[in-house]
Amino acid sequence: MAKKFQTLLDQMVPERRARIEQRVQAELAEIALQDLSQALNLTQTQVAEALALNQAAASKVEGPGDIYVTTLRRCVEALGGRLELVASFPDRKVVINQFDEVA
Repeated sequence: MAKKFQTLLDQMVPERRARIEQRVQAELAEIALQDLSQALNLTQTQVAEALALNQAAASKVEGPGDIYVTTLRRCVEALGGRLELVASFPDRKVVINQFDEVA
């Protein structure tokens, strides 16, 4: 008979649970927008409502392809986050602020 994952997790030593949590957090650090909303347990309908769009439009935004930075920012904010655009160079990282919302 199959065991519940929580039962297996409860039986793990704390060190192993910590390693698993670190791997999960690393995976969440680089994630597609659609996967992010799923990881946050939000349905596409909920995301669409937060964006004041219909479900079809939200689906299009979450899909592959080019979108405007402002649209991406709205999506991230609708999911409860804040978008930061970072350019990575061999010797440093630079935050691009030209797309930050004007107060």
